[in-house]
Amino acid sequence: MTQRASTLRLVPTDPAEYRRLADVFHDVLAEESLDAVLDRIAGALSELIPYDALTIYQADEAHHDLVPVLARDKWAREIM
Repeated sequence: MTQRASTLRLVPTDPAEYRRLADVFHDVLAEESLDAVLDRIAGALSELIPYDALTIYQADEAHHDLVPVLARDKWAREIM
């Protein structure tokens, strides 16, 4: 018997979610600092897809490493 893999829908189906994403993209384009952009993205994600923990990493290709640039959870200080 073949099982189908479940898929995660990252595309909003509610028009209000589309509006919220459009607002976030507008805000991101208006921001000057990376910290502010990341903070807005994390805030929008928490509204659309509630999370207990979030860490965003930047790829350091020269050192083949991931560098945390934003962390939101009880271990944020240690992660950063």
